[in-house]
Amino acid sequence: MQNIPEDSGRSASSAGSDNSGRDFIISVTINSGGKIGDYYWNNNDLKVGDLCVVGDDNQPEFGAVSLARRPYRLVCEKKKPLGKIIRAATQNDISKTKANAKKEKAALTFCRERIYELDLKMSLSRVSYTFSGRKALFYFTAESRVDFRELVKDLSNFTRVKVEMRQIGVRDEARMLGGCGPCGEELCCSKFLSDFTPVSIRMAKDQMLSLSPEKISGVCGRLMCCLAYEHATYKKLKKHFPKMGKMVETPDGKCGKVCQMSILDEKVGIVFDDGVKKEYNVLELNQMKTPGPRKIADKPAHPSQTREQKEPKSGPKDTTAISRKVETPGRSRGRLVRTGSRISGAESSSPQNRNNKPRSVGEQKPEGKRPRRVRKGRRRNPPRGN
Repeated sequence: MQNIPEDSGRSASSAGSDNSGRDFIISVTINSGGKIGDYYWNNNDLKVGDLCVVGDDNQPEFGAVSLARRPYRLVCEKKKPLGKIIRAATQNDISKTKANAKKEKAALTFCRERIYELDLKMSLSRVSYTFSGRKALFYFTAESRVDFRELVKDLSNFTRVKVEMRQIGVRDEARMLGGCGPCGEELCCSKFLSDFTPVSIRMAKDQMLSLSPEKISGVCGRLMCCLAYEHATYKKLKKHFPKMGKMVETPDGKCGKVCQMSILDEKVGIVFDDGVKKEYNVLELNQMKTPGPRKIADKPAHPSQTREQKEPKSGPKDTTAISRKVETPGRSRGRLVRTGSRISGAESSSPQNRNNKPRSVGEQKPEGKRPRRVRKGRRRNPPRGN
């Protein structure tokens, strides 16, 4: 068994706080879940593909190195490593992992048979034992929620260890199973990607790629993760290019329309009125300014009566007596009465009652019931006969 030096036996928190620059980061693919994590290691004896034991003494995990060591400062500025590499894998560790692999194969076959017998709407992807062999993890995919309580009982009796069911997505399934992508290389998610970044169809449009689902989809059926690798570069370079269909002026003095763009080559295809196409460098073109859309003034709420028409500009406005409080017997205090003319003393020239009759401040409200108002065009009910 190979022991690590005293310098690398520190905890992950102490490594994150140490700025001495002696720590290095190594990416390891965990055998139990297929996920890639960053762990720190000071020695230079681990290469890509070497087996090692990571984590801590209480919960160790077996894995393989996927990326060689890199400086801690360059990798872990935003996120901290998951832990440390305990040691390089020994012969005893490899034998233990092979024994767990035999158990995983038997549990996988038994679980698929029970899923078929119980008619469960789920697909089993992988079975993994932890390095200690005390827990069995069953990874599956399903479109909806599945009641697998009866299945868990059967699996516990078969494995004689703690059983844990984990539902995963199609991307996690592709990372676990591995394979080759459309480019012929190993899948990025199973080779070096530690986290999945959001990918949108806009990334394919900005890079002038074909929008056919067969061209931009991976083996998982989702958009390929590699669409996000160069998107920032394309987006930055595209700012200097004219839009498709825009009129530009060439160095020859001719005017044409943009019909093609090659962002990495900085070339723009121009088609002229006579149908001739020619390529130019984007820096040689002069973009023509086109008149913008004509602004339409907002229509007033009542076009026939605007504020200016109601109040002609005959002179300066008299705002000394726009409103005043009028207190009348039988009415609530504090009522605002708007008038259109100047108020002198306690009298107002505009009517303030519903009968359109002028009323002074001291006048009381007439007693008696108000006469019933009859709408025009509506007859009263005729008297009933005896």
